Amino acid sequence: MKTKLAQLLSKLEKQEITAFEKYLQSPYFNNSPVVLRYWKQLKKYAPSFDIPKPSAEKLFKKLYPEEDFEEKKLRQLRSRFLKLVEDFLAIEQLRRDDFAYKKRIADAYFEKEIKKEFEKRYHLLLKTMEVEDFLTEKELSQKLSLYHQLYFNHLHAKRDTYPKYLEASTRLLKYYHERRKQLYALEWVSLKEQFSHPIPTTISQYTEDLNARTPELVDTLESLYINMLKLFIAPKEKEETVYFICKEQLIRNYECVSLKEKNIFLKLLINFCISRFKEGEQLNQELFSLYSLGLSDKAIFVEDKMTNITFLTIVTTGVKLQKFDWAKSFIIKEKWRLFEKDMDLYIKVADASILFYTNKFKDCVERLSTIEHTHFTTMDVVRKNLQIRAIFECYIQDNTYQKLLMTNINNFEKYLTRKLELSIQKRTTNLTFLFFLKKIILWKEVQNNDEESHLIKEQLDQTKSISKMYKKWLIYHIENITKEKGLLKTTPVQI
Repeated sequence: MKTKLAQLLSKLEKQEITAFEKYLQSPYFNNSPVVLRYWKQLKKYAPSFDIPKPSAEKLFKKLYPEEDFEEKKLRQLRSRFLKLVEDFLAIEQLRRDDFAYKKRIADAYFEKEIKKEFEKRYHLLLKTMEVEDFLTEKELSQKLSLYHQLYFNHLHAKRDTYPKYLEASTRLLKYYHERRKQLYALEWVSLKEQFSHPIPTTISQYTEDLNARTPELVDTLESLYINMLKLFIAPKEKEETVYFICKEQLIRNYECVSLKEKNIFLKLLINFCISRFKEGEQLNQELFSLYSLGLSDKAIFVEDKMTNITFLTIVTTGVKLQKFDWAKSFIIKEKWRLFEKDMDLYIKVADASILFYTNKFKDCVERLSTIEHTHFTTMDVVRKNLQIRAIFECYIQDNTYQKLLMTNINNFEKYLTRKLELSIQKRTTNLTFLFFLKKIILWKEVQNNDEESHLIKEQLDQTKSISKMYKKWLIYHIENITKEKGLLKTTPVQI
């Protein structure tokens, strides 16, 4: 297991490493030549910075050439160096936080009892937050701290000129706690199906009171939060109406909302679409519009990164709408945002999706066959499902693919049965899909009559454990097999 020091150093970006070296060379922060020699040796183990134990004695000799090996001394040096790294990161954080940096300077004037400059600098900070309609939770907290300190300090007597600071503090305290409650409530109601614990009484009572109110039409950040909350607690028949109110309100005020809040709202709307809207054109159009909005100013990303699932969902949403050039461009431009560990896997699956939807089924099968078994079950299910559909398309045109197809179907069935971590819904959906796929293969190879095809279509229509998009794809093939007597036209597939 990596030491804390190795973990921290391995996470530093290139520009941070450069800044850290300058920091170590400054006599104000470090006046020890041994520390500089230690850093020189540590750099040899970049990027992991994990020094193997057998190297400890060699390292000690380079640091203290005139002394005998002493493990305790090496541990003390490591602890000292860790403290230097931690102090460096704290300074860098302060430097990146413009408000905190300026407030600290103002507070320094306060500590030196230079009242006029202290108050001047506080008022300059307050001026940047005059309009409160779209202040974030953090900004509300910052504004509250400024007014609080302006009132509760020993440099002034609480005369008539100062109650305005107390009034402002009291008002902001109410706003701040309300925003906190909205944020916590959103987490509870949007993720309630994932939590085993019941929603706390304070939150459930708060959401019940909100539900009795009509959607907020005033353009403020608070009303956006309230409407997002109502989206997840509204009666089923009103969900879609509230969704479009939220979406239009976000678009209308998009430039006023912070990146962090944009990210929160976009994810809530996207997850709502996926869980509530029926599969098909409307779902894909809504997802595409939300992803496009988030991509316009990178709000969909968190610290310039995106999860691998988000990457794949964006690509598949694009290709389902036949926006193939857009999807290819997105992969090229944004693939660097993926986490290194599974980057190659997700790029291959994304490429394979484009090949499938452009009817290059053999290329799709070949692309997916280069992917080895992964540790991520959800990704394996997506890959195996796509691979089977691509092989089936090849089989429709070339009967020699039958053996490969049946082998993949049987292996996938065993995999789905074996993987207990899969949700019941995901397992049932995929197993039902495979069940009907095998029925179609059997009908094509053995029975191949209209009566049997009508029976399969009726069974498909009645089952609820398979998505409409899969039904549409399967029925499409049944009708083409019937019409062409085993030969299928390669028209675009929409699934």
